[in-house]
Amino acid sequence: MNNSPVTSEPVAVMGGAIITLVTAVIVLLQAFDFDLTADQSTAIVGVATAIITVVSLLYARSQVVPTEKAEQVIQQAADMPAGSTPPTL
Repeated sequence: MNNSPVTSEPVAVMGGAIITLVTAVIVLLQAFDFDLTADQSTAIVGVATAIITVVSLLYARSQVVPTEKAEQVIQQAADMPAGSTPPTL
């Protein structure tokens, strides 16, 4: 099994990549004389981080199965006669 961060923690990797992109865009804008103060740059990264955190949490939560439900389905499958269609999560 591949335990790289991309496969084991895709939400964290994607969030980090987006923050890196936002920071790179800010640096690019400043390189082309777009007038951003340090406080403005910090505020943009802070807001982007907050938004990405909330979206990541909502996405991750929608992709997981509570342990109790998983254990219940496993027990139901174990109690079924051979050849039956197992329950799904």
